[in-house]
Amino acid sequence: MKNVLNLKQVGFNGNILNSVNSKDIYNYLQIKTEYSHWIKRTIKKYDFLNNEDYIIINVKNDVNPKNGGGRPEKEYIVTLDMAKELAMISNTKKGKQVRKYFIEIEKNKNNLILPQNYTEALEHLLITQKAKEKLQIKNKEYKQIISNSIHSSNEYTITNIAKDIHITAKLLNKMLLESKIQFINNNVYCLYARYASYGLTTLKEVKNNKLNKTFLSLRWTIKGKNFIMKNLEKIISKCSKETQKEYYKYIDKLIKIPNLRKNLKNNL
Repeated sequence: MKNVLNLKQVGFNGNILNSVNSKDIYNYLQIKTEYSHWIKRTIKKYDFLNNEDYIIINVKNDVNPKNGGGRPEKEYIVTLDMAKELAMISNTKKGKQVRKYFIEIEKNKNNLILPQNYTEALEHLLITQKAKEKLQIKNKEYKQIISNSIHSSNEYTITNIAKDIHITAKLLNKMLLESKIQFINNNVYCLYARYASYGLTTLKEVKNNKLNKTFLSLRWTIKGKNFIMKNLEKIISKCSKETQKEYYKYIDKLIKIPNLRKNLKNNL
């Protein structure tokens, strides 16, 4: 797989990240839909962002070499986070292999791709300089999204978080779905691309002893829990009137229970 899915270092919004050509993933997964239609449809459906999750490059088309080739084709270089999502949503055995491959790469912190020639070395130097210049701005943007980033290995189910808010897990999942923070893919809750790279969640393999099967389950980190707590009003504002009405029923009940209301206010 290493020879098929070649990694390269590319600048995404001022950050140098390991990346892969989505066309290599497309070819390996043997997707039947035409490449450009597949990648454009996937980007639109799952809200991937240009220059954050992917960049577009123009590649010369050698269909007719005598006439200088055809029109340049667009190829999409994607981050490893997006690559893992592309693999997961394929819902195939090969997709699982690709996802595990990229996870192993991320575990190896020293897995950096060195420039292969003088031109690549210059490009790498320019990207590095831009990354340094934008680092301070990027940190400020990050702090605006998560104002209280605490590194912790603690994991929370949606039920744990919902209990602290004094609503049901079903309602909280519904709110996160309607506010476009998470979506369901093959019965698994997943974060949209714009939230996927902030360490808000992890996917954990859970074994069902009765069925003798394992399945993926979304777990929220302490960052993820803080994110939900601090953005609760914003989340509910993006929900349907029906969901808002259901949410405020729980809030109205807290008015009659001062201690619970005080705890909720402190969490927010």
